[in-house]
Amino acid sequence: MIYSTSDEDFVVCKSNFVFDNFHVFSSDIYTFSNQNPEDTVRWNIDLHKVDTSMLVRDIRKLSNEGWLISGTGAAKFLKDTIEDYKYLNWMMELDQNKNIQWVKYHNLPEEVRQTSELFYMNVIELSSGNYLYAESVENDSLPWIVNILLREVTPLGDIVFTKVFDQSIGGDVMSLSYGFDRSTILLHKWGRQLYDCSNGTGAFILDTVQYDTIGRICYSGHNTYFSSVYNAMLHPNGELIVAGQYDNTLGDYIGVQRY
Repeated sequence: MIYSTSDEDFVVCKSNFVFDNFHVFSSDIYTFSNQNPEDTVRWNIDLHKVDTSMLVRDIRKLSNEGWLISGTGAAKFLKDTIEDYKYLNWMMELDQNKNIQWVKYHNLPEEVRQTSELFYMNVIELSSGNYLYAESVENDSLPWIVNILLREVTPLGDIVFTKVFDQSIGGDVMSLSYGFDRSTILLHKWGRQLYDCSNGTGAFILDTVQYDTIGRICYSGHNTYFSSVYNAMLHPNGELIVAGQYDNTLGDYIGVQRY
C-alpha cells in the first residue's frame, strides 16, 4: 500500500508473514523521498504484540499532522489447551512524531464466527468525518461461506454502526467508494454470488444512512475475464468503470473497462 503525503515524499506499508503460520503477521511502515527513493526512513512503531498480530490495511494523514492507521489482526487464545486465533479489526492514532495516542480493537460481531478470517479491508472517510470500512469474512470451518462486514467508526475509533451482509451475496470486497454525487456508496466485490449476475461479479449501490442495498450493477466480460479485479467507480452516466488484471484469448493484461 502506498500513501502520498506531499510532492516530496510518500509512505509505504509492507506486510510480513510467517511461512508456516498464516495467523502470525506484522507490518512495517516506511517513508520514501520522492526526490531520492534511496532515502528511506522506517517508522519506529511496533505493530506486532506478544499475543496479537497486526496487519496495516489503511493509513492516512490527519489535519493535525498526525496519522490514522487501521487494519486487521489475529489474537491468540487457548481453547481446551489448543492454541487458536480470533480475528479482529483495529485502529490507532499517532501524533506528528509517530507516538501512539490510542489503539482501539474491534471484535467480530456475533453474527459471524469469532475465528473467521478477514480479507480485503477497504476504508473511506465519510462526509460526516467518520470512517467506513468493509471487508470479506471467511468462515474458517466452511470456507465457501463468505460474509461482507461493514462498519462505521468515529475518528476516535469507536464503533457506531455494524452491518453483516447475508452470506448468499458473499465474495471478496475489492473497493469501497462514494458515488459521483456522494449520495450513494459503491461496494464493489468479485467472485462468489451476486443476485441477478450470471458470473457473480459486480457492485452494490448502498444508501448513506443504514447502508441498505438500493441497487446493483452487474457486468460480464464477454470474451474478457477479470482474473483479479482491483478497483471500481461509478461514472456520472451510470456506467461502472472497473480496473484490474484480466485475460482473454490473446493473453493477460492490466487494464480498465467500462460497463
